[in-house]
Amino acid sequence: MKRNNLFWGTVLLLIGGLLLLDNLGVFYFLRVSIWQLIWPTAVILLGAWLLWGATLGKPHLETEDLSIPLENAPQGHVKIEHGAGQIRLDGNAPSAYLMSGTFEGGIEYRLKTGDNNTLDLKLQTPPQVYGPWNWGYTRREWNLSLTPEIPLTLTVQSGASDTRLDLTELQITELKVNTGASATQVTLPAHIPYTRAAFEGGAASVNIRVPEGVAARVQTEGALYNANIDTERFPRQGNIYQSRDYETAERKADIIIKMGVGSAEVK
Repeated sequence: MKRNNLFWGTVLLLIGGLLLLDNLGVFYFLRVSIWQLIWPTAVILLGAWLLWGATLGKPHLETEDLSIPLENAPQGHVKIEHGAGQIRLDGNAPSAYLMSGTFEGGIEYRLKTGDNNTLDLKLQTPPQVYGPWNWGYTRREWNLSLTPEIPLTLTVQSGASDTRLDLTELQITELKVNTGASATQVTLPAHIPYTRAAFEGGAASVNIRVPEGVAARVQTEGALYNANIDTERFPRQGNIYQSRDYETAERKADIIIKMGVGSAEVK
């Protein structure tokens, strides 16, 4: 934002200086009004700024580190609200921490302690001032790790993003992923009795990996997307796909996919 402020501050100083000189009669020799010069000049500067942004990409964004102590909580809820960019999430948080990560462009969070000492954490991008000086500069990269020490529920809401969630070592009992025009890759938990995972998306692609030793039941909804389900592992039974040993399996997952346009793969 410093570069944006510098550019537009310079433009305002230039316009203000021209108006002042015009009021002092410096441009008496011109045959046109100074306003007839200012507005075309302003449009040219605006076009140059937008062209620069489109061709040279986003400016450097400061990266913020954040760690949230676990505080001996027995369970937790984590909600992530991310706009455009990239999310990388795994289960490698340091011992005694609920979450640890780095967040390009900064991070806002809210932490509450609910019933039974449950930790409720919400992570979201800071509000932006939208305008011609920052069009196209909203992509952010988040890299974060959650604790594998306690059961968690996880909600991820994102826009035009590349999202990769490696939940292999985590105790995610409920997962909700809601995306826009995005690509999402998820590996489900490998070591807990049960996970419920629900995916909703617009023009999106979703790739879901079920670890070996985990049974799954897959339900799909949506007419305009391509569903590619590994029927060797999850044979079709009516309107669902289900592992042969689903009912007796020690570790299992329920997967619900609701898509608009795009593709979904479960393997």
